[in-house]
Amino acid sequence: MSSYTEEELERWGLLDRVHAAANGEDFGTTALATMDLAALAGVEPAPVRFIVDGLLPAAETTLLTAPGGGNKTTLSLMIAAAMAARLDNVLGMAIEPGPAAYIGMEDSEARLHWTLHHICGGLGLSMLDIADRLHVVSMRQIAHNGLASFGHDGELKPAELYHMIEQLVRETGSKLLVLDNLAHLFLGNENDRMQATRFLSLINKLASDTDAAIMLLAHTPKSGADFSGSTGWQNATRSHASIEKEENGDPDVRVLKVSKGNYVRPGEVTRFRWHDHYLIKPEDLPNDIAATLAATSRATAANDAFLRCLAAVTKQGRAVSDRQSPTYAPRVFSRMPEAKNFDEEDFAAAMERLLHLGVIRANEVVGKYANRTDRRGLKAVETGAQEHAQKGAQEHAQKGAQDAQNPSHNMLKMDARSTPPPSGEGEGDYGPPSPPFRGVGVWDDDSMPGDD
Repeated sequence: MSSYTEEELERWGLLDRVHAAANGEDFGTTALATMDLAALAGVEPAPVRFIVDGLLPAAETTLLTAPGGGNKTTLSLMIAAAMAARLDNVLGMAIEPGPAAYIGMEDSEARLHWTLHHICGGLGLSMLDIADRLHVVSMRQIAHNGLASFGHDGELKPAELYHMIEQLVRETGSKLLVLDNLAHLFLGNENDRMQATRFLSLINKLASDTDAAIMLLAHTPKSGADFSGSTGWQNATRSHASIEKEENGDPDVRVLKVSKGNYVRPGEVTRFRWHDHYLIKPEDLPNDIAATLAATSRATAANDAFLRCLAAVTKQGRAVSDRQSPTYAPRVFSRMPEAKNFDEEDFAAAMERLLHLGVIRANEVVGKYANRTDRRGLKAVETGAQEHAQKGAQEHAQKGAQDAQNPSHNMLKMDARSTPPPSGEGEGDYGPPSPPFRGVGVWDDDSMPGDD
């Protein structure tokens, strides 16, 4: 009969079929439907349709990954708002206008209102322009069981939320569905390839059944990998995009790339930066604001490079000084691989900023010589002792850019007639970057301006 016990076959629902097969009986297998290639022989195949050119294929799931604070939420809402407003492009990307739906699992209605208010201002829209065409749902305060659950036998069962979302997409005719984010919707084991693959198959089925492009947002792990958990996450999607930092360029610029594209060549799609609670292409910034932000960004990068170099020499057991000498830190650092194209003058300015803020201190004990006397030099202050300096440094880093933004900011917002939430709602996703912080514009490697 079978190498499995009857108890095992019964548990799997296969016992009756095995008995029928052993007796030569028909046990009701449904034949697989095959493609009629003869009928298709004279039909010209249709090219893949993109909702966002080169990024979001229709009727497919695109996995969009980025570190926390990588602007995933803001980007997806900008695309959805632009589609709903019948625009033909956003951030330099051609889009197909149409209704869109956004399901947010982390943000309250007040915070989503905040970001949509600023996005509309940045796009020159009123929220009336997207009413009845952009369908936004906040699930933050609603108890749910994700999109599906796995039984003890591994069976995947769509949850009520799955059917509710499908109904919303069908009733609104949404061409784009944003699911923000994977961690709240998948309640299985992310390292289980079978579960990851079957869950994404369910999402792909939703895309096929509704003909909507689905953008599934996900955080990347701190390890720097493109996605967290099993390789099944990437392998089960036909399209995978990521938001990354610009290499050796402006530290505040983000690059949107297609990492895996079965229908398009992988590579850069567009680039943008967070600006006054929405996203904008760097070249579209007004000149006065661009100059101010560029100066702030360069100071940010120089500070970061200075601290990297200081950490390297400290680890090597070397001491550097703030005074002109053979161990003068700016001169020593300018010759190091960690310098990242900054020269002695750049490092001198960075040193003065960091000393002023108390992020580093001079004439501190950094080790011992062979004769046990103190080796003194520049030393980075312990993280806990920097907390007082962080707030003032953060405000200082933003002030210049905000001052320059005001005239253009008012011009961009003149048509945005919705009222934003009270002060205090503008942090996190919708405000300036929050700590971890290391001086003027110096952010930890895993931290990005904007949303989570």
